[in-house]
Amino acid sequence: MFRNFKMISYVVFGRGSFNQLESILAEKRRDSDSFMVFLVDDVFESGGLIERLPLGSRDQIISVNVDVEPKTVYVDELTDRARNFSSRLPDGIIGIGGGSTLDLAKAVSLMLTNPGSSADYQGWDLIKNPAVYHVAIRYRSIFIAI
Repeated sequence: MFRNFKMISYVVFGRGSFNQLESILAEKRRDSDSFMVFLVDDVFESGGLIERLPLGSRDQIISVNVDVEPKTVYVDELTDRARNFSSRLPDGIIGIGGGSTLDLAKAVSLMLTNPGSSADYQGWDLIKNPAVYHVAIRYRSIFIAI
């Protein structure tokens, strides 16, 4: 028996897709005090990508290094940085980079709404609370996930 299941809300791809990010994020911004956290692979620190981000006045950029496979302690560190930025949760986590950076963004978005360490959630069906809205951006394509 085959079943279909919904993995992500939608995918934006093709020429100019990055330019749609501002309008995509605008739908999720709650108010003037809201903010998004951008986890950006450190390979993009130079080259102009950071300047192209549609940053709100309170948004946070966290540079991430994925030269080695990220460990749970790194997920916890990034989660703490995102959590300690404000007394409220971010409206979204945006991961920009390759697969490991996108995995980190998803993990942080889950850990912001679930207690304990990310090490507590290694296994199937252990997450109890839905993640913060998150977006995964790979070169030339944007994958939107809630």
